[in-house]
Amino acid sequence: MKTNDEYIEGSHCSPPTVSGQIEHVVMTQAISDLEDLLKIQCGDGNWNYDPYMQGMANGMILAMSLFKGVAPEFLDAPEVWGKDSPYVGAPVEGSVAS
Repeated sequence: MKTNDEYIEGSHCSPPTVSGQIEHVVMTQAISDLEDLLKIQCGDGNWNYDPYMQGMANGMILAMSLFKGVAPEFLDAPEVWGKDSPYVGAPVEGSVAS
């Protein structure tokens, strides 16, 4: 079996490192965690409660798009914010659930 030095001398690429493997596992877990958080944050009554929560959701959407290398699809403001809705627990006009 070659040592790392022998492997590198005979090749133009370096062998995978333990730290690189750990970084991959950490990044994979971070993306999975962000997906879970996005499901919560983008739920009706959360993202459309007020402008702050919409901004938080859109920031998380941006982060996920950077990880995945895709264009972000931001959430537009609803016609009425959840905090201003006279119907507690009812879907807000213009929300994902309506």
